[in-house]
Amino acid sequence: MSEVPTTRQPERASIRDVAVKAGVSRQTVVRAMNDMPGISADTKAHVLRVARELRYRPSRFGRGLAKQDTLTVGLVVSDLTNAYFAELASEFIAVAGEVGWTVLVQEIERDKQHEKRVLSSFATQVDAIVGYLLIDDAELDDLVGDLPVVRFADLARGGHRPMIGIDYEPGMSAALDHLTHGGRRHILMVDVPTEAGPSPRAEVFRRLSAARGLATTIVELPDEHLPRTGAVMAFVAQALETHPETDAIVGFNDMIAVGALKQLVSAGVAVPERCAVLGIDGLLVGELVTPSLSTLEFDMRMAARMLFEAMLAALSDPHPAGGTGPVAIVTHTLTVRESTATA
Repeated sequence: MSEVPTTRQPERASIRDVAVKAGVSRQTVVRAMNDMPGISADTKAHVLRVARELRYRPSRFGRGLAKQDTLTVGLVVSDLTNAYFAELASEFIAVAGEVGWTVLVQEIERDKQHEKRVLSSFATQVDAIVGYLLIDDAELDDLVGDLPVVRFADLARGGHRPMIGIDYEPGMSAALDHLTHGGRRHILMVDVPTEAGPSPRAEVFRRLSAARGLATTIVELPDEHLPRTGAVMAFVAQALETHPETDAIVGFNDMIAVGALKQLVSAGVAVPERCAVLGIDGLLVGELVTPSLSTLEFDMRMAARMLFEAMLAALSDPHPAGGTGPVAIVTHTLTVRESTATA
């Protein structure tokens, strides 16, 4: 009995196949197939021609993802157990929801390898990416191609991708003036350093303190102490044993400042009379502790709106004229509460 020959169906072309043959990114294929802005008419025609040659047919999910009523943005944050990132995510979701966008949120936990996995996944799921990113633009380009990406980063961060820059100098200047006017001369900052060294917040603190002739100290909190309040308290206790002259503490963020505040209170140190405490970020928790926490804060909703509007601009014009640099700058203002108040 002879075997009946079988006819093997050719494998269905994928969006990756179209992108490779056309020499473009997957996101460019999505834009071309869904008549979205952000690519030239010639590029669109070229992609559509290749798609026809390969008999590519977008999946229902792929088509739906790019429709105007289901546009999706990926928001990258470090750690949602940190109230700062939770508040930012909440505000960004609210802003995006005003115009019908869906937001996918992912943590990267200050881990570049995990971040790369997150970005690779996002590259096939979203129409744009925003947030705190660790990797540089060259690595970012390799992972996501021309997918619009907007960073929310310290002002010193460079690169060709659009960025909402954070300028710490106005707020830190106001904080140091406030502390020195209250008689503080030995100020200690508890920093969370980057891989390259002190954080941009600490660098600004160091430079402005030196300009004022202040005797300041910066101690670096190890990553493994975050976000545990008990570990922060123990670290602060040790730092104060080494630097007993300290009469003010500036936390890298409000959560570290709260840990310092708790340690001082538990040790019977009068706050602010003996030692003042100041945080950065303006989180709600600062209003709930006793004594209430002075802080450097910015309008989180406004920052989220800046980030979203910069993302929309990047979608409309992926290669704007004018070179690199921040498209908007966020600054902090000083909010004085009980932890630094003077009589």
